[in-house]
Amino acid sequence: MEASALITRSIQGTKTGLAFNISLKDRWQLGYFNLRSYQLEQGAETYEGLMIQRFFKVGNKLLIGPALRVGYMNKDFLTVLPSLQAAYKLNNKIRLGAGIARSDGFSYFNLHLGFKIFSKY
Repeated sequence: MEASALITRSIQGTKTGLAFNISLKDRWQLGYFNLRSYQLEQGAETYEGLMIQRFFKVGNKLLIGPALRVGYMNKDFLTVLPSLQAAYKLNNKIRLGAGIARSDGFSYFNLHLGFKIFSKY
């Protein structure tokens, strides 16, 4: 299991939050994410849901693969966001990651810093 701090940037603005992932066999991951942005004029915006991703090993510490996020924006709109994710293992407990996607015809970027809580695989 891994806990991550997230930051995303898109046409809707910058959001920060947390994610929790469970590693499955063959570098599959299943998780939950919760992102929020605070804008003084409009109040808080939320984006939360589930994600699934599959990493492929590229080199000794680099992982790259597709991901899919399915969630609710402000508990009103269902969104589906496919992306390409990369992760670099800094050591056995810490992983730094980045991703890119297209949302509403615009670029969507994310960064995360993950901390392994415990590992089964």
